[in-house]
Amino acid sequence: MQESVKQWLALHGLQVEASFVIRSWLEHAAAPEWLEADVAAWLARHEGHAEAIYLISAWLKFGKSPQTVRDSFLRWLGAHGELTNANHLMEAWIKNTNDPDLVEPFMIRWLALHGGEENAQYLLIAWLDYGGSARLIEERVGAWLAGNSHLEVSRSMLGSWLKHAGSPATVETPVMQWLADHGELAGATFIFKVWLENAGNPAVVKDAVMQWLEKYGETQDAEYIISMWIAHDGAPSTVQHYMIRWLDLHGMAARRRGGRRSGTARPPFPPIQR
Repeated sequence: MQESVKQWLALHGLQVEASFVIRSWLEHAAAPEWLEADVAAWLARHEGHAEAIYLISAWLKFGKSPQTVRDSFLRWLGAHGELTNANHLMEAWIKNTNDPDLVEPFMIRWLALHGGEENAQYLLIAWLDYGGSARLIEERVGAWLAGNSHLEVSRSMLGSWLKHAGSPATVETPVMQWLADHGELAGATFIFKVWLENAGNPAVVKDAVMQWLEKYGETQDAEYIISMWIAHDGAPSTVQHYMIRWLDLHGMAARRRGGRRSGTARPPFPPIQR
């Protein structure tokens, strides 16, 4: 198959549609090194074409060296960086290189135009997750959340901000809004976790945690939430009722699970400090 692709590219590799063939091979086959020259040749001819964003992104995700497409990447963003889909190219660079700062001016320009759109969160999250400065985008994160914290998917933005040392104050109101809208979902545990571990103010999520435990307090997942609350709240009496109810249902099984992992039986919850 590889030889057939090589032969086809030798004849047609500079055609616009060759981008699809190269991308398909990058995405579904190993050993992309031999395609590097074809990628460079195609971009030399077509880097201004709309298709170029997809080939550059594919090489960043599956190729070997970002330097192969670096110049084309910069020129494409210089010419098309205000397009709605330009965020996908910037995300690919941020996630697959060690140089997130290269996209900073393009990202700031794109966010000024599209920063309120739902999919803008993925560029903001990529920036935070791969080493970008939280302070640089704090205002943009706050503005995005002001318009989108009612969305269930905004929990990813909230979590990324908190995990990467962003100020909890920036997201406190959006966290409360998210929990008011979605706090009874089983997946609300994600918000409880990132807030308790990174914000240091359990009172913000207390009511939502208690409401969640009312609904899910007899499930296996409740052990995790109760333990986390005890570890971070400092007032375990708040969850004592739920802990007793959970232990009545699962206590012996939890001890056996702990014993198999550690060699000795252990209680399912951390010790309570009195």
